[in-house]
Order: sequence, then structure tokens, then C-alpha cells
Amino acid sequence: MESRCAAERATGTAFACEKSDDRGENPDGTAVEVLSALPIHSGQLGRQRADREATAGAGCHLPAPRRRPPLQSGRASMTNDLYLRNAWYVAALAGEVEADLLRRLILGEPVLLFRDEQSGAPSALHDLCPHRFAPLSRGKRVDGGIQCGYHGLVFAPSGKCVLNPHGNGRILPTAAVRAFPVIERHGMIWIWMGEHDLADPSRIPDFSYLDAADQRTRGAGYLPTRANYQLLTDNILDASHADYLHALLDSDGGTRHEAPRVQELGDGSVEVSWTWGPASPMKFLSHMYAPGAEVHTRLAVRWHAPSAMHLRISSAAEGEELDQGLQAEAMHIMTPETARQTHYFYGGVRSFDVANDAYTAAFLEGARRAFADEDKPMIEAVQANMGDETDIFAMRPLGLIGDAGGVRVRERLRRLIAAERHP
Repeated sequence: MESRCAAERATGTAFACEKSDDRGENPDGTAVEVLSALPIHSGQLGRQRADREATAGAGCHLPAPRRRPPLQSGRASMTNDLYLRNAWYVAALAGEVEADLLRRLILGEPVLLFRDEQSGAPSALHDLCPHRFAPLSRGKRVDGGIQCGYHGLVFAPSGKCVLNPHGNGRILPTAAVRAFPVIERHGMIWIWMGEHDLADPSRIPDFSYLDAADQRTRGAGYLPTRANYQLLTDNILDASHADYLHALLDSDGGTRHEAPRVQELGDGSVEVSWTWGPASPMKFLSHMYAPGAEVHTRLAVRWHAPSAMHLRISSAAEGEELDQGLQAEAMHIMTPETARQTHYFYGGVRSFDVANDAYTAAFLEGARRAFADEDKPMIEAVQANMGDETDIFAMRPLGLIGDAGGVRVRERLRRLIAAERHP
């Protein structure tokens, strides 16, 4: 049976697909088919439904003249086809949540992040008091919980109302706000926005390389970006743009002249990679080699649903194995704020020149500049040109060979969202 690349399977974009002789392996040892996707023209992937999230407050009801059915605080809209709900998202970098309360919109829902005053353990609540719908983030921490700044109701990290300072103090069983499962790991606070009972910590992507590396080289940042999260994912999965947008990441044509190798792995992740050389080293690595030296380079991006990516650049001199050469690793994690706004978390480490503080400062500033001053303005300009549209393929874009990984990931995510909506 003739193989078809994910780009063509994505219901419309026409690609000429050639089966590559290069085959990888899944973690279980089975072969992975690798395709070289040569786009002919692009078609419509199918318009996603508009974001119609309905967020209502849950019932911390005080006695009232008229009885109404309790509202469900933070209830996820099942008509929203933009987001995968049963998944872990990064809500914040660990350092963002300290003594102060932090409000953040995630998947269109207001979330309050805070820490226990004694243990420091993070918690997340729907940021909406069910009495008058005031933001709980305008309140304060009290005895491990949150006191609403409007009428003084107190909510525990579990979401239950534990203090009603009015009247006889009666608290109804329905008096609660939604509590979201959260876990602090790898310097980030992860949040589960779907069904509470399905939250499995083992499904958090492995970013332990950030913890294991020499911490002198570690950096991280947060960029609120006015664009759909999948545009940002596409950007990381298509390294060919670096030759034009990022001077320090110029590949000397290595990411432009050949289609990327795209693998769907056994754990559900997708890896997109380029290998080239001998050629000039990337500019941020050039000081590690003699003038005029040529090296072999590999750039690989591993995507984990819905939008967490691990990028690794390996560089080796002639005769040296890539895995034994210089290594620079980065995280790129996109958490949707709304359909057209995204929380972009990035960070990275490296294995070389770790004691050079001046280079570390320049390296981290170069990374910040690449994302904040180069990627961000360009992607925001793309979204501005798209207007209210959130699915770029609904606009029938021209396809290039570097798009193969992003198209495969979009199709994988579309299938996951469809399966969640219609199990």
C-alpha cells in the first residue's frame, strides 16, 4: 500500500510523499516509517469551530429568596474544539508563584495560582467566587486557603468553602469552586484542565534534562504572545526559518535544503529532525571551533501533546559522534490563553563552556532576543494578518518542505481532540 505523509492525510494539503530509506525505531523497538514530504500545494485542513467556551460559577450558595440549580464553576465546554482538555499544561514558571496570588487565563478560563504559606505547595482554583463572581485573586491567603476580597468567604485548596462569616455561618454542601490538579516539576507548575480523575502525573513530559544540567547555564523566560498557540508550535517545528530570522541559529542552509525527518513515536510524541554537514557551525557555537572549521550538526524537536517541545542541537567535529559533541537543549511550551493569545514558556541549558559567565550571559540574552524580539513580533504579525481566524490551513497557505513536521503534529493533535470529544 502506498504510504501517505501526514501532510496529505490532514484532509486537504497535497504533498508528493516519498518513502525514505532512513527508518527509526519506536521506544518498543518497532520500526518507524519516515517520510520525506515534498509539498505541491496546500489545501484546506478543515475549519475548526469557533471558541465558544461557557464559564459559569459553582455553587457556594448562601440562602436566597429564590432557589436556583447550582452553577458549575469552571466547567469545561465540550463544544470547544480548539483545545485538548485532558492534558498537562504549564500554568507558570515556579518562580512566578511565590507570596503573591497569580491570576492567569488558561484555555479561556480564569485560574488563580497560589502557594501554601507553610509548605509552599502550589494550588489552583477557578478564579471566580460563586457569591457575586468576584475574582478570588483580588483576595488574600488565609490559613492555607483564599479569602474572597469582596465578602470574606474562604475557600480551601480543595475548592470547598470553609468559612462563611455571614449570618449563622451555614455552608451548603454545594459551596465550592473548581480546584485544578497541579504539580510542580522541572521548575514549572503544571495544571490539568480536564476531568479531575484522569489527571495522571506520569503523563507530564520529561524535561528532567533541565534539572540534570549544570545550573550555571540554565535560563528560562515567559512571553505572553498575541497569537494562536499552534502558530507558535509550527514555528518551533520548522527550523528552516532560522536562517532568515535568527542570526545566531543560521544553519548554513542545513534546515532548508532537505525535508526534515518526521517520526511518530510509540509514546505518542512526534520528532522532527534535520542532520547536515560538513558545514560551518551555527554562529552561537563558532567560538568552540577553530576558524574555518566544518562540523556535523543535528537539530531535533520532540513534540508532546498538546504543545510542549524539547529542542536539542548537537554539533560534532569530523570523526566525532554527534551524541558526544556539543549539546544545547531547550524547552518551548505553549499554553493557550485564548484562541488568539498564548502563554509562551521557554528555557534551556548547554553542555559546553559552562564556567564562562560572560558567554552564559550572552547566550541567555541571545535566546531571549531570538524569542522576544524576533519570533514573537513575526508570529503576532501573522496572527494580525489572519484576523479572527485561528486555523492557518483554513486560509489555504502555500506549503514548503519545512512544514512537514508541523502538519504532522497538527493532524496528531486534531485526532486527539476528536477522540476526547467523541470517545
